[in-house]
Amino acid sequence: MAIAVVLVALLAVTAPAFGAGAVTKYTSTLAGFLELPPNASPATGATTITLDLALNTLRVQVSFSGLLAPVTVSHIHGPTVVAGVGNAGVMTTTPTFTGFPSGVTAGTYDNTFDLTLATSFNPSFVTNSGGLAAARTRLINAIQSGQAYLNIHSVAFPGGEIRGFLTQCVTACGDPHFHGLDGSKYDFQGEPGNTYALISDPTVQLNSLFVPAAVPGSMGNDFLGPTCLAVCGETVEVFPNRTVLFNNRVVVPGAAFGSNLVSGAWSSVGFKEHNNVVKISVPNWDVEISMSTGWHVNIDRVTAAHAQSDRTHGVLGHTLQGKVVGGVCNVAANGGCEVVGNPEDYVVPSLCSTQFHYSQFDRSACY
Repeated sequence: MAIAVVLVALLAVTAPAFGAGAVTKYTSTLAGFLELPPNASPATGATTITLDLALNTLRVQVSFSGLLAPVTVSHIHGPTVVAGVGNAGVMTTTPTFTGFPSGVTAGTYDNTFDLTLATSFNPSFVTNSGGLAAARTRLINAIQSGQAYLNIHSVAFPGGEIRGFLTQCVTACGDPHFHGLDGSKYDFQGEPGNTYALISDPTVQLNSLFVPAAVPGSMGNDFLGPTCLAVCGETVEVFPNRTVLFNNRVVVPGAAFGSNLVSGAWSSVGFKEHNNVVKISVPNWDVEISMSTGWHVNIDRVTAAHAQSDRTHGVLGHTLQGKVVGGVCNVAANGGCEVVGNPEDYVVPSLCSTQFHYSQFDRSACY
């Protein structure tokens, strides 16, 4: 069984926008190296933007800590010419988000803006767009296309100390929010410090350690941390600090490494310093995991090519059977779902373990 691992630079992770009336979440890690030009600020931050096209609202949630200087202002900028890169003007209200923390180096923020009101926008953005309706459309399009970024400016960095481009939560991100393999949307409230089985089938196991938020209690209790994909007798471990291990050995950027299951070398690994994504392809699954700024990861894409729904389980894998699992089910997001078991039923004893209550892993199927 051959599996390939490729690390590539993440410029943008986009997906088709939901239809009108849908509630869509967009997330980003905020960091100094994501600024243009980049800076060496050690600050960390995260944001979740919730766009409700039925109510014409934009909810902005932000947490940040470790800034080198006090906050001055914060906004959403866009649209950039190219998704995921570049600089652009301010689209949202000026001089800053209403009520955003000022004069501090750490804080949290949660506010909802009415997109039918001119006060939710930068006046010059409205004028340059040709009016309020056009400005609203441009803002929504910029967010949906990955051409918008949230920026926190500080005294030391007037142009922005930390920022991040907004990308749609494709598979698992944030608190964490899941998009199931059957199209469902739901939340799974685990316990920080526990490792949960996300996918389990006879040859593949995908686990993630849940970690506390950078600013505890700011945007949720837990986020996805170190993640392991076990395939038969081999493992690929992905860490938020951009370390990748293959069979407990550090993957050297650009190096080729062999597999015990196949003859010849695995494909080479290209590693760019920032915004990295691990792409893992196995016979029945394609998985993409993006490494963050040191405290969490996102699972950007999971595709089940030929997986058997009756032999697949886990927090995410069980949705192949058309059922949503989890301690808390987001009924408003998907109109109802079936909760299977309890969160503790999905706990595994270690990052790459295949043992839990609903385990489907059967190594004998590998050979």
